[in-house]
Amino acid sequence: MQKRFTRPQNLLIFVNPYGGRHKAQFIYNTTVEPIFNLANIKQTVVVTEYRNHAKQYVETEDISNYDGIIAVGGDGMFNEIANGILLRTQRENEIPVQASSCNTPCYKTPKYKLGVIPAGSTDCMSYVSQGINDPETSALHIVVGDNHPLDMCSIYDDSGSFIRFSFSMTSYGYYGNVLRKSERLRSLGPSRYDFAGVQTFLNKHVYSSEIQFLPSSTKSQATDIRKCRFPCEICTNDIKPPTITTSVAFDSAAPISSISGGDIPDVVRGNFIMVNSAMMSCACARSPQGLSPSAHLADGNMDLILVSDCSRANFIKYMLSHVGKADRFDFPFVEVHRVKAFKHKSLNTESCWNTDGELIDSPNISVWVHTGLITLYARGVEE
Repeated sequence: MQKRFTRPQNLLIFVNPYGGRHKAQFIYNTTVEPIFNLANIKQTVVVTEYRNHAKQYVETEDISNYDGIIAVGGDGMFNEIANGILLRTQRENEIPVQASSCNTPCYKTPKYKLGVIPAGSTDCMSYVSQGINDPETSALHIVVGDNHPLDMCSIYDDSGSFIRFSFSMTSYGYYGNVLRKSERLRSLGPSRYDFAGVQTFLNKHVYSSEIQFLPSSTKSQATDIRKCRFPCEICTNDIKPPTITTSVAFDSAAPISSISGGDIPDVVRGNFIMVNSAMMSCACARSPQGLSPSAHLADGNMDLILVSDCSRANFIKYMLSHVGKADRFDFPFVEVHRVKAFKHKSLNTESCWNTDGELIDSPNISVWVHTGLITLYARGVEE
């Protein structure tokens, strides 16, 4: 009990005034700060001024006096902080992140807890870990010191160069193209995703790919009815990360079985509208069940969702299934696998990747999961 409820005394807080609907500063001033003051929590506030400001800060500045780091913003701000603190932790412990030289089976978990106050466009992290996008609820979880492990995945290009860590969705094809188009429409605010989505749908593209993946070694499946709910028997701190030998895992000529210590990978080739991996359900207010409703926060797996070529009518039916409670896997052109790693190779015209709202231009990547690499100020979704 003592370990679970360690209340923070001193927090480093990043406020993103530009994200979402530009309400982060107002939310902090009117909701978050008064609650933290009542709890006698010391606060150092940094208002971000440019992209990756928070990432650079946690990587380089002295943060030794803080118990935790809080993002008042959206998923992009949380992603910045998570990447910054993970890279700093590996550097301080002399753990290389480049796959070509990495001899350690896993990365070290930072000593700092991370929290998020929803103030973005989608706020997937808050919704999935708490079941609601409510700044007051998020602040109270932080005050009482709730904590929950969170899986992260690491992404490398085909030469073994580290690209980034990701906590949510990594998607090739449709969602990658939507992000690329939306970057040119930033002046429209959150509605830019709707415009970019319609344009991308009308200009449907199909991509030929080869995907190697290592199936999950757990009994749970992506099609399970049971969801990740507090207290979740699957998401525990006792889960051991899979043994991963990364020294030759991402050589362009090496099979993905190199990362598994002998596991035999499955291989799928086909023509896909999109290739998705979901580290969590990716639920949000617009899609309450998410991309993969039964995905867990900390089970050492991700759900690999392959959407093959189909008519526009069938594709829009698939997309609309995410809005309600319909089974988004009950389509003949959709297959889903619970995996611990995968490797993607483009076989013809190339698209790009959308990972947590960040663009990756390299089509050929390898991705693997690290169990409970981050600790969140959260409890998990309660029934």
